[in-house]
Amino acid sequence: MQYDWIEQYLLPMKGVEVEYKAEWDAILYKIGGKIFAMVGNDKDGNDVISMKLLPEYGIELREKYDDIAPGYHLNKVHWNSMQLNGNVPDDVAKTMLTQSYNLVFAGLTKKQQQNIN
Repeated sequence: MQYDWIEQYLLPMKGVEVEYKAEWDAILYKIGGKIFAMVGNDKDGNDVISMKLLPEYGIELREKYDDIAPGYHLNKVHWNSMQLNGNVPDDVAKTMLTQSYNLVFAGLTKKQQQNIN
């Protein structure tokens, strides 16, 4: 996996929880109980990470990078899947992960946000 730094990047973010979901064979990264990133496989068995992005940013990335596609088994407007053996620059991947975290965090209630340590 080319992006072996992902977990080290995500875990220090405030309130991040990690869960393995056996039925999906996927690692879920959550904030306030909501998924913001998921590492699993696509239909061809390729390792991917799926993230929630602003729709216009997701479209821009899909047009620029062959290794980014609409979210696999997710809402294709808001979610995007990136090949983990691909060639997306680390800084772009980090921007995607940060945006996903921020979008999901912003969607939590104010009370949920205040309770996140």
